[in-house]
Amino acid sequence: MGSKKLAFLAKKSKFSKVSLVINEEVIKFNLFDELRVNQDNVNSELNNQPAVYSYLTSILANLTKDYKKKLLEKEKIFARQFIKAKDDFYKHHFKNTSDEYASSQAKTSIAYLKAAKLEIEAEEKVNIFKGIVEAFRQRANSLQQISANNRKDFS
Repeated sequence: MGSKKLAFLAKKSKFSKVSLVINEEVIKFNLFDELRVNQDNVNSELNNQPAVYSYLTSILANLTKDYKKKLLEKEKIFARQFIKAKDDFYKHHFKNTSDEYASSQAKTSIAYLKAAKLEIEAEEKVNIFKGIVEAFRQRANSLQQISANNRKDFS
């Protein structure tokens, strides 16, 4: 598959349409369009690039914080469910159960599964946004190279 075909698929892909809600603010943009370099406006785009990059990295930091909160919540739920499974087993059988049994009970609880789903979704957002930040880093490098080439052409 050639780069033209990939570019066409990328432009039409649902993945190029970014939509996030961060602190109750809806952020929407078309990634393909935002990453396109307009050679006529290289200087303007170079001037805007630090602000855009800073904005994107702050979004990534926010998404990472949310992911870590969800991971911590999942771990708390696991701990509560683990202890509950141990206590319930003892109440019914008057003996202790293995950690493996308590762990399996905790990991199959509805609360844990819901928390795990939220954690996975948050991790996916972080990973996707890391790719977006990297794409804008590459865009910044391209802008700098184009600008350097333009200066060389004029000297």
